[in-house]
Amino acid sequence: MLVFTPEFVGKIKKRYERDGVYQKPSIYYIVTRDENDFYRNNVERLVGSLSIKEQRNTISRLQSPDSFFQTYHELILRDELTKLGFQVEAVELDGLTPDWLVIETATTPAFLIEVFTANFSEVSEAENIQREDLWGRLKSIRKNADLRVEFYCGQKTLNPSRNKKIITQIKIWLDTSPSVDSVLPFEELSITFLQSTIDGTGIRLIYFTPSEWANIKPVKLTILEKVKKYKSLSNTYNYPLVVACFPIPLSYLDEEDFEDGLFGDKEFKAYLNSEGKVIAGPGWVRKNNGILESAPYLSAALWCWYDGNWQMKIFHNENAEKPLPPSTFEKHLE
Repeated sequence: MLVFTPEFVGKIKKRYERDGVYQKPSIYYIVTRDENDFYRNNVERLVGSLSIKEQRNTISRLQSPDSFFQTYHELILRDELTKLGFQVEAVELDGLTPDWLVIETATTPAFLIEVFTANFSEVSEAENIQREDLWGRLKSIRKNADLRVEFYCGQKTLNPSRNKKIITQIKIWLDTSPSVDSVLPFEELSITFLQSTIDGTGIRLIYFTPSEWANIKPVKLTILEKVKKYKSLSNTYNYPLVVACFPIPLSYLDEEDFEDGLFGDKEFKAYLNSEGKVIAGPGWVRKNNGILESAPYLSAALWCWYDGNWQMKIFHNENAEKPLPPSTFEKHLE
């Protein structure tokens, strides 16, 4: 083991085992729960594919609760690009260290790629704490099932007492062996039973959240900050720049939010004449508040998600000074 060594596992257990179930960081469950064995094996495989020099810094970041997911997502992207047939390297250029340099192929120029993890939305801290509390309590239920959690917008908000009552009702409901697609409704959310799973998998959750909770502004700012940081390298070495986004479930972001951030929010418009009659539309149009039009140094953006396999969707920037071929992220090696 390179990452999940006995020393590291012991350190994490000692540090967090006395905390409440819902207060432990995600890395505690990754380290300690049997159902996350596949997760740990994947991390070890990814780290094992790195050079000795790359491993030193990567291992320390993976062993930190604050940087685990960001580092893991960087490794996932490298792995996915390698599967596409690319050679991917870590480099230092002019004192800067972009996440990855993708080496030129017969059909694609070399390009830089930066990765970031979209974290919590900017809803109130108290609300996020209560959703984390509920999430932790759900994960602690000793059942083996996949559940869909759909939150609602409304006046009713979560709190520790309410969370306990919800969990009690969910436990009772699960004890009845609900059928597939059965729904347990609450004022704040609903729980849908998707399927039973094999022993040891525990509770696995899929989140659906109101679009009002999603806040794409921090994502837009992060992309622009990365463009600002690396545009000099892009110019000096003539490398196109790509930014890849990995959302966590409680960011409440989806692909449509990401697309709106890049190309502008959609609004439904109809154009009327002086008599109030529709002369054009109605139809969907985009506002002039997307970032691609004003970010010519950004060649493309990637939206990355997991649905049993890692997936990527590419959004090309038509205004890019250094565009990438449309086929860039199609499979290169058959």
